[in-house]
Amino acid sequence: MELGQLDVAVKSYERAMKHWPDYAEAHYNLGNTLMELGQLDAAVRSYERALKFRPEFAAGHNNLGNVLKELGQLDAAVASYQRALELKPDYAEAHQHLSVLKKYNPGDVQIDLMESLFSSPESDESDRICLCFAPAKAYEDIGEYDKSFGYLNEGNRLHRKELIYNINDDRRLFSWIKEIFSEKSSPPSVAPSDEHTSIRPVFIVGMPRSGTTLVEQILASHKKVHGAGELRTMSKLVFPILSKPSDQVAGQHSIQLTKNDIETLRGMITSRHLQQ
Repeated sequence: MELGQLDVAVKSYERAMKHWPDYAEAHYNLGNTLMELGQLDAAVRSYERALKFRPEFAAGHNNLGNVLKELGQLDAAVASYQRALELKPDYAEAHQHLSVLKKYNPGDVQIDLMESLFSSPESDESDRICLCFAPAKAYEDIGEYDKSFGYLNEGNRLHRKELIYNINDDRRLFSWIKEIFSEKSSPPSVAPSDEHTSIRPVFIVGMPRSGTTLVEQILASHKKVHGAGELRTMSKLVFPILSKPSDQVAGQHSIQLTKNDIETLRGMITSRHLQQ
């Protein structure tokens, strides 16, 4: 999974579970992989099986909360995060995840706990980042905005130290995108798939905050429509195609989508999401 070979990872975890059906970590790791693949319902089932065999698995409750949040089951997600914190009160990541969904009130004991953990020498840098953004949200809820901005500034400062970012990479990527999808370049025609299936993908696209989530929820309310959430699969599959060899910079060599590129994308999207 760390190498990005997610389909191979799924098969490996499934083989492990054939030998050890009650291997909680294998079910948990399978859940993580399925979530990366965008197969959210299947991920829920894997996390639930992991917790059946190891109910005190705090990370399992936390990650179950993550996928439930993606599915829009917010009350269940909150319950999962709270259970994770009952089992592991110093779980910084769970504090941050819960803070996104929770409305804080003055005197909430979780605020004091988060501040105490932030000041603890046992908290590492990654924990402190979570323990900045979580209390920032809490103080925003209770109207103490100076404290909220203080934690936000510190969280951003710490987070920036962990970033590996080069603006030239983005400039090159956007140049490729503009060249591939320019008026002078049109994608090749690809024949419809001959696969006999009643399942068809519907892509909802739009700018941030433009109502795409609402449109998905409206469509998914129909019994014959499944809302898959904000999938990361397309960007993961398209990026290697856009990332042509380094000498193919826009203006030096023509960069175009090929018929094989499009057919490969279609096949991978189908195998990852339409066969769940």
